[in-house]
Amino acid sequence: MAGRQTDDGKNGDEMCLAREQTSRDARESHVHNFHSLRHTAITSVYRATEDLFLTQRFARHASPVTTIAYTHPSDEELYAAIRGIET
Repeated sequence: MAGRQTDDGKNGDEMCLAREQTSRDARESHVHNFHSLRHTAITSVYRATEDLFLTQRFARHASPVTTIAYTHPSDEELYAAIRGIET
C-alpha cells in the first residue's frame, strides 16, 4: 500500500526501505563478525604453534601466502624477535 501513513506519521514506503536497509546491515554485520572470528582463530593457531603450514592447513588455504595475512604478529613479538638478533 504505497503512500500509506503509519501510526507514527511515517510513510509506509519509507518504512519498507528502512526495513530492507536494516536487514542488509544485519547480514553485512554477520559476515563481518564471522570473518573477524575466523581471523582470530587462525591467528591463535599460528601463535600457539608458530607453524605457518599447520596454520595453513587449519585455515584450509590453498597457499601459505594467504595464511600470512592472518598471522598478525604483535608488537611484543616483533620486539622479542629483534632483541634475539645477535649483532
